Amino acid sequence: MKKLSVNYMYLEITRKCTLECAHCMRGNRQNVDMSDEILDNALKDVTHIQELDLGGGEPLLVPRVIENIINKIKFYDIKVGKISFTTNGTVLTPRIVELIRELQEIAPLNVRLSHDKFHLLELYVKKLTDRVDKNNELFTEMLGYNPKDKDFAMNDGIISRIGKAKSLTQEELDAINKWIKPTYYHLSSESPNTLDVVKMYDWDKDVVQVCGSVVISATGYLTQMDKEYELEDKGPIFGLHIKDKSLLTALIQYEKQCRNSVGKAKYQDYPEENDSKLKK
Repeated sequence: MKKLSVNYMYLEITRKCTLECAHCMRGNRQNVDMSDEILDNALKDVTHIQELDLGGGEPLLVPRVIENIINKIKFYDIKVGKISFTTNGTVLTPRIVELIRELQEIAPLNVRLSHDKFHLLELYVKKLTDRVDKNNELFTEMLGYNPKDKDFAMNDGIISRIGKAKSLTQEELDAINKWIKPTYYHLSSESPNTLDVVKMYDWDKDVVQVCGSVVISATGYLTQMDKEYELEDKGPIFGLHIKDKSLLTALIQYEKQCRNSVGKAKYQDYPEENDSKLKK
């Protein structure tokens, strides 16, 4: 059976969140976690992941899912170059601290703390600012760096009018901009340009190289980064999912769909004669 070496894999492990930020591009938080079956389908044919990104929602709300990921990485002997996640800093239980230590044993850990003005406002409203400051001190001590320095999101000041931001008025945005400086945010009618086409190479070898970003929603759909939950659940990439099939099978289907959509003469990376080899 073929194996996969993936450049970048993003697993949306939960849609739960402790906050309700006014700009959230994902939409309203949901009581949805990535199931063990979907997680297993995502990882069982993988031999290497250069960067594994655990997303949400707030990923630290689901220690059970994180523990499953750790166990599956060990069980399937997956080599990981780096593990990343973004947190709002509100959750740091003793069990989460243990799991962070276990993740560090697998690969270097890249933790990002969201601290744009929308998150800061929500923390202020919910009276969570002091908790996050204390948690960030613990993060800094454990990691050897300040997770705030790793946060790159929204530095350009653009808020895409998707998710909850669709209902954000200019008056509300002006009030938020006056509250915290210096970054001035403005609304954009365009969706974020996050389409990263997946390309596969070395189909004739035992390990297929997967370049680009493999993004898997909590509900098992192959999607793109920074999409609304509502759009994710419509199957934005040819309707492909791994609810009842492995990631390898879904990527084979993806290759065939790409070949059919652009024309066989133009699609040389995946010759038809490879079809018969993939099950070996």
